Amino acid sequence: MFTGIITQVGKIVSKQKTPNGITLRVDCVTVDDTVKLGSSVAISGVCLTVTNIQNSILDFDVMPETIKKTSLKNISVNDQVNIEFSLKFGDEMGGHMVFGHVDDTTQITDVKQDGDAIIYTFLTPSELTYAIVPQGTVSIDGISLTIAQIKDNTFSVSIVQHTLDNTTIANKKINDYVNIEADMLAKYVSKAIRLQTQ
Repeated sequence: MFTGIITQVGKIVSKQKTPNGITLRVDCVTVDDTVKLGSSVAISGVCLTVTNIQNSILDFDVMPETIKKTSLKNISVNDQVNIEFSLKFGDEMGGHMVFGHVDDTTQITDVKQDGDAIIYTFLTPSELTYAIVPQGTVSIDGISLTIAQIKDNTFSVSIVQHTLDNTTIANKKINDYVNIEADMLAKYVSKAIRLQTQ
């Protein structure tokens, strides 16, 4: 599990097709000393399993279903990615519960300045309408964010300078696609309500 607090920005150093999907090699700059073969790492919000470690370089095998559902299908060598190592007992829970189970990709529809912050607006995937609520949480490319406004089929978040400086979000522009993971608690509550009303 993760918190959506990005620990560093890494870079894709290779992307190779395999019979079972693709293998990504990511330069993480520094690697948490708890990371071992089989550890989980969130790469732009996608929970992946470490298959090889070489200094700061980590390898991940990405399966077809993950490729289909996430923006990793469009990732290229030298692209930057958000990195978060998995939560350990005793760590601060600074964001919200993020599982790295990306629901879908969504598109940026607007980017505008708002004082010291930047407002990013995204399309709301139809299957996640129930989970996108005012002041609720959402993970965008692995970043824990608070939903500031909902309008029609879009939602907006306000992103402060620290997040702009320490994640890949500042590189994103209108029409770009990002990974979205809706709040897991909202999913569970909605599922329970639906079961009760059937």
